[in-house]
Amino acid sequence: MKLPTISINKDILKIIALVTMTIDHIAQYFNFIPHIDILRYIGRTSFPIFAFLLMEHLCQKQIFKKYAIRLSCFGVLTLVVLFPYHGITEQSPIYPLNIMFTFLNAVLAILAYEWIKKEDVTIYLKIFALIFNFICFSLISLTTQYSISGFCYLLMIYFYYKRPSRINYIIVLILSILINTSHYWWIISFISTLFLLQIKENKVYPRLLKPWWIFYLYYPLHLWLLIYISCLLK
Repeated sequence: MKLPTISINKDILKIIALVTMTIDHIAQYFNFIPHIDILRYIGRTSFPIFAFLLMEHLCQKQIFKKYAIRLSCFGVLTLVVLFPYHGITEQSPIYPLNIMFTFLNAVLAILAYEWIKKEDVTIYLKIFALIFNFICFSLISLTTQYSISGFCYLLMIYFYYKRPSRINYIIVLILSILINTSHYWWIISFISTLFLLQIKENKVYPRLLKPWWIFYLYYPLHLWLLIYISCLLK
């Protein structure tokens, strides 16, 4: 049975992603409050939304370098904000790099993929280069949030937008389960992904938030504020 298509303003989706992300981080940094973990079920919707918005725009505009620069700058800024906190509270000396690096890793992998495809070399050399590219960036993804499952999820969303076939549709849904395997969170990410796959842009909506940097800057700023308040309360 074919599911109905959905039309929605992409800026509304961005706002929903920001709100649910904030709720998720409130539950994460205020985990000393009893039963606050329940809020993380709401927060699990943010990553799929951001993933779809980024990969769809990347597929349409092919602006790899611009995204790479933005994600690198704000990823490092967020790293500076988070490092003092996680350096004190985490027992492990290695803490996963923030979500900006997760997206950056996928963007660079896709950039390399598109570059390899265009090179005038033998098919065997292309296959070798593509496999090598995937392995290298998969290993890098082990150091980022959502790890390999999140990396593959992002790649398959991009390929789905490039070629929206039934097999790509199914693979994206399967990966939506794998990105959140704890505490039945996979149900939320699966439902969110199923919803996002039905969105079809068929008209132009007015922009609600025009400056692109608002979404990037909000990430480190709201984390700093939440960490500061949680440390005061502790």
